Amino acid sequence: ARIARILVSVTLIGFLTVSCAKEEPVDKQTPTTQDPLQQAMILNPALSRSGALVVASDLVEGLFNPLNANNEVEKWINSLVFDSLLTYDDMGNLETRLAETYEISEDGLSIVLNLAKGVTFHDGSDLTAKDVAFTYNLAKTNLNLNASLDNLNEVVVLDDYSLEFKFDGRRLDQFNILTIPILSLESYGEVIDWNTFVKPVGTGMFRFETFVSGESIVLIRNVSYWGKNANISGIIIRQMNPSEMMTAFSEGRIDLFKLPASKAMVNDVKALGFGNVLAGKSNIYTFLGLNMRAPIFAESEVRKALLFSLNRELLIINEWNGYADQIDYLATGIGEFNKGTLGIKKYPYNMEIAETLLDEIGWIDSDGDGIRDREGENLSFAWLVFVDLDWSYRIAEQASKNWRALGFDVKIEYMDFESMLKVLETEHSYDMWNMAYQISEHLNPEVLFGKGESRGIYNFGGYDDIVANQIFNALNETQTRYDSDELLTQWHLLQTDELPYLPVARLRNLWAYNNRVKNLSLDFNGFWAKNLHLMEINVLQ
Repeated sequence: ARIARILVSVTLIGFLTVSCAKEEPVDKQTPTTQDPLQQAMILNPALSRSGALVVASDLVEGLFNPLNANNEVEKWINSLVFDSLLTYDDMGNLETRLAETYEISEDGLSIVLNLAKGVTFHDGSDLTAKDVAFTYNLAKTNLNLNASLDNLNEVVVLDDYSLEFKFDGRRLDQFNILTIPILSLESYGEVIDWNTFVKPVGTGMFRFETFVSGESIVLIRNVSYWGKNANISGIIIRQMNPSEMMTAFSEGRIDLFKLPASKAMVNDVKALGFGNVLAGKSNIYTFLGLNMRAPIFAESEVRKALLFSLNRELLIINEWNGYADQIDYLATGIGEFNKGTLGIKKYPYNMEIAETLLDEIGWIDSDGDGIRDREGENLSFAWLVFVDLDWSYRIAEQASKNWRALGFDVKIEYMDFESMLKVLETEHSYDMWNMAYQISEHLNPEVLFGKGESRGIYNFGGYDDIVANQIFNALNETQTRYDSDELLTQWHLLQTDELPYLPVARLRNLWAYNNRVKNLSLDFNGFWAKNLHLMEINVLQ
């Protein structure tokens, strides 16, 4: 991820000039305005373009392997050009797509899916069970596939429109694999080298028309789409440097671009008269990791004092201009925040509570040097801060002042993110570190915060709790997503009670869009094509 700070000036749209014959005074009754259509196009230049949505991105490149989407634009193409068997709604529940119905076995080790009939790929071939089986056999050779296939035993074709997926064991994330793009056997059957560009062919709402690396991608509406079809004629994804996007937007050359969390930029967009801003929640979470092996963090009172004295609300205002949400726990699945959890402990900024917590367990400043101590030991910790993103540096700058005022001896070391990860993997000498992660599917929290040899990828601090491990194991035994809600609630409550890490914020996605675009909405991942069949674009001709 990266943050671009863009300083731009709003381009003046134009002036209306009137010329008069023989330079005679204009009669007050004489119409001096231009044609209404011309006026509208002066006020909003984009209205003169076609009914295709034009989106700006700086990532118009790649090979577009649908089973290994590496960047944001490739993921957009997967959603627009392809369909999956099932998908998740914003609450994290499974919904049918190419699979018309499905049935999960009692032991949770298999699922039978019945495909919708009459679905055709963009190459004209009919969707059948053979295409699905081909896709999953091919996916097993794509090691970088996001949805893990290591728990899938086999895919059995029952007939032309029915399949059975058999799993080696029950896992919370086992049905994530049913959300990958389905490929056409006819178009992809001969593909051997994924290192060369292959024109994407799916069953989706849009067909992949043309692609010029580093310039543009053109998609056109699939008139034979099997589901609710789009109203717009197509989508153009145009390569553009972030520093150029605001100017292009003000001149009407693009309809949509991603904004940094800047109030000045938001105000510039709205000042154009035709610019709107859509703010949606993202799946990016920031937190502070804690070394749970360190003696200083053995007592929960110390961890709670740190969180009470961390002014997260001020950080959100100063660093993200209010375009983030303070969080109480870390989610690992779509919809966890949307469902909410009752009884969650809150840690609002309160220095007095933080002081009391430390006083009660004997951490006091006995010698007046400003640092709390107990039994000859100072209240000290080493903090590792990566400097690649502004928020990481700023939180260290802000929090260290409060924590030092509270009596902590805070020792900060700065390094780049990759170096920090290597250090955390190999050393246990740091007590705290800045961290962020992004989720796009359902994961057992064990994947991120588990213990032992299968240590979660973010459990650098050695968190190992009996109750947490019981929850993780039970989640693997749940049959469906619905059965996991109670267990996830228990995990959220445990997090806020024990604080094995300090939750900070969940970031928001900001998109600037032209008001000629109607019914634009964002999904959980911040993608702008949610309910795309409802989107409309005004055009003046």
